[in-house]
Amino acid sequence: MQRKHLFCLLLVLIGIYAQVQSSIHVSFSQFPLQDYVLVTYRGTHIDTIASGSLNITGSGDIQIPASSESYRGIASLILTGKTSIDFVLDNEPLSIHSEAVDPNFSNMIFTGSPENSYLQDHIMGRAGVESIDMTLYAERFLQTTLYFQQLNNFGNFTPSQTEEMRRFATQELDMDVLYHSSLWRPLISYWVGFVMQKTDSDDYLIGDAVKIINNMRSEEVMDEFGNNMIEICEQYDWNYVKTQIVLYMYNSGRIKNPTKNLLISMKSIGVVVGEPPVDFEISQKKRLNDYLKNNILLFFYENNCSHCDDEKKKLIEAYPELKKQGIVVVSIAANEDRAKNLPWEDNISDTDGKLFANYGIIGTPTYFFIKDGKIASRAALLKNAVQ
Repeated sequence: MQRKHLFCLLLVLIGIYAQVQSSIHVSFSQFPLQDYVLVTYRGTHIDTIASGSLNITGSGDIQIPASSESYRGIASLILTGKTSIDFVLDNEPLSIHSEAVDPNFSNMIFTGSPENSYLQDHIMGRAGVESIDMTLYAERFLQTTLYFQQLNNFGNFTPSQTEEMRRFATQELDMDVLYHSSLWRPLISYWVGFVMQKTDSDDYLIGDAVKIINNMRSEEVMDEFGNNMIEICEQYDWNYVKTQIVLYMYNSGRIKNPTKNLLISMKSIGVVVGEPPVDFEISQKKRLNDYLKNNILLFFYENNCSHCDDEKKKLIEAYPELKKQGIVVVSIAANEDRAKNLPWEDNISDTDGKLFANYGIIGTPTYFFIKDGKIASRAALLKNAVQ
């Protein structure tokens, strides 16, 4: 019986131990008996992972929960709701000490943490270029911070500086590092403003965003980026940009569990590449399914849409060649005011929005190319639609 009780006690102790990853020892002599909160970052989310009070000497051991054991990024220790101390949390046996009224990297002592010692040395200018270590989170965070600081001055960039800043974002900016810091949303907002103001091009922004997405290693980071880009696009009514980014993320197949706005946008996409198209009436004697023996190009558009007008002109120019290839063109307008004098026969109106809903149109223009009775592609540009 005693052995059974001992075994049960051992299980309890193991369970308690498993809930705690490690602890951080802190000592801030100017903050005796002060309350603290320790937070970490996941994009726009701020997670409280520990809270408590320092002892009468301003010291304490802050327990890190096992749920945060894989966290590698910036954490903030907030004292009395005012003083915030930022440092790298990376499963190291960290100790932080400061005698100052205003603890910061100039007066703090880090023990047992190569990450924070490295960060402190470079912030304080005590390390040279030869000491750069790209294996450390701290170094990649420093590069991200420098990039953010430079973005703040993008109005004065020369063309060559603009291209270099775009290149860095699409080739070197580590979004997974940025995700675990408080710079996530500010940097993305500045970056979007920078690209749009310096290039004045939706397509440049879309292209750069796609390159950044391709560099992301985590689905969680991709999902957050997609949600933030949707919010920014909706704020400025950039429906074309939003549509292209959502479509790219959808077609990439890398987002298995989208959340929030990205989930809503992906659900509204409607028909899926590889599946049969949704049948609909073209005229009293004609339905889409009647054309399935041919390759079909559906063109969804609306009036007062500059991108739609541009694509309409390209489609008109390309129509003789498309017709020669046996491709049937069917255009669907979002309202009664259909385009006049189009060279193809089938141009209909979707006055009740049913077709737009069935095909999940979240922005115009949108093409669907139907080949061998199934959706072969979905795109906003003619050059990307016909395969």
